[in-house]
Amino acid sequence: NEIIPLSGVYSVRVLLNTKRYDGLVNIGFRPTVKGEKQTIEVHILDFCKDIYSTDLEIFFIKRIRSEKHFKSIDNLKEQIANDIKGIRGL
Repeated sequence: NEIIPLSGVYSVRVLLNTKRYDGLVNIGFRPTVKGEKQTIEVHILDFCKDIYSTDLEIFFIKRIRSEKHFKSIDNLKEQIANDIKGIRGL
């Protein structure tokens, strides 16, 4: 009973150990870094702990944009910063 949404960037809420966090999810093939397989990456805002291999729940709030190729990593980082500004307060 699970599906993977369309490729793109989403505003999400993340539930980790009974605490909720705001975040972004990217679903897709990471074209800027020449990714070859589909991935789902979660960026939790204002969070700095190693939680790899930890279970969490992701609640999708809103699709922000389609996945796209950027000319450079710096352009990608700039877009991510803009995406974060755009979701604060949703």
